[in-house]
Amino acid sequence: MQISLVQPNFRQGGKAFEAYWLPHSIACVYTYVEHKNPDYFDLNKIIFKREAVDNAAKSMRNDDVVLFSNYMWNWQYNLELSKRLREINRDVIIVFGGPQVSEFRLEEQIEEYNWVDSWVVSEGELSFELLIDNLRNNGRVEKIYKARRLVDLDIPSPYSNGFFDSILEDNPDIKWSTTLETNRGCPFKCTFCDWGSLTYSKIKKFPMPKVYQEIEWLGKNKIEYIFVADANFGVFPPRDSEIVDVMLDVQEKYGYPKVFNANWHKNSKQNVIPLLKKLTSNGMNRGMTLSVQSMDSDVLRAIDRKNMDISHLKDMFNLIEQEGLGTYTELILPLPLETVTTWRKGLAEILDIGQPGFLASITAMA
Repeated sequence: MQISLVQPNFRQGGKAFEAYWLPHSIACVYTYVEHKNPDYFDLNKIIFKREAVDNAAKSMRNDDVVLFSNYMWNWQYNLELSKRLREINRDVIIVFGGPQVSEFRLEEQIEEYNWVDSWVVSEGELSFELLIDNLRNNGRVEKIYKARRLVDLDIPSPYSNGFFDSILEDNPDIKWSTTLETNRGCPFKCTFCDWGSLTYSKIKKFPMPKVYQEIEWLGKNKIEYIFVADANFGVFPPRDSEIVDVMLDVQEKYGYPKVFNANWHKNSKQNVIPLLKKLTSNGMNRGMTLSVQSMDSDVLRAIDRKNMDISHLKDMFNLIEQEGLGTYTELILPLPLETVTTWRKGLAEILDIGQPGFLASITAMA
């Protein structure tokens, strides 16, 4: 089966340098299934940047299956590319997955984008495995796949198994960014966040040897920027401290990665600061995220979120400033029940209690 994978991102770096993200999400899905079917796939194309749509479609015109990993930043590109691909290859099976595939508007998406053959909701590994089993057994696929989330995370790594080697070899001048997972899941249930699904409230850990092997690969292959995609890095203090130590050792050994960033654990005053100090001392981290999303009580109830008390948040700002560390605060705009007045009031409140760093406002896209 000839297959291609599509997870494009924007170029970063402007004119100073050329940087892209490795397509980690779709690589995890593919390597999980390919590992169980080693002689079944012929991998044709991996699209990690915005190529000319017509050229990209023509390069996949003989494919049997094309997987698209969809985020808000590549959604329109993927729609255009997949539609063009359908025009020149009527038999190709087009599969859409990723966070932009919404279980809340799925019927609407299916009706509007009718050239897409199959839709994967939630994690992709087990759903893609079911899809391939359907193809092998009866030559067709289901319209929707929504398999359970993975429980056993002892799964193949797209880093250490060589999946990305050819991409790096073919693009020697690109500075690479990528994501690293050390666990999956989140105990919180914020409704604006995909992790808020109560179907996966318990955190599952990747085996430490796998995490160590991946960090070693990232350093050895001169990956510039690492973002830890855990929902709450620092939630397991001894384990996460070990991971930070390994990251620092690898940086000392290879000079890479240059930057380590993470979604820091909420309400973790005593746990996260030592990790942040280690990373900041080596210049690997810009600071700690103290996300509030909103300061309005009605908005917080609407999204099932609870922030730190104002007094605790102020103490946290003071402690971070005393330690000489950086911090920034995230606010999401818009959220249910948020108004211009409540958002401005919340912004003023954050500044008033002493935010010593900077603010990052995230626009929530429908």
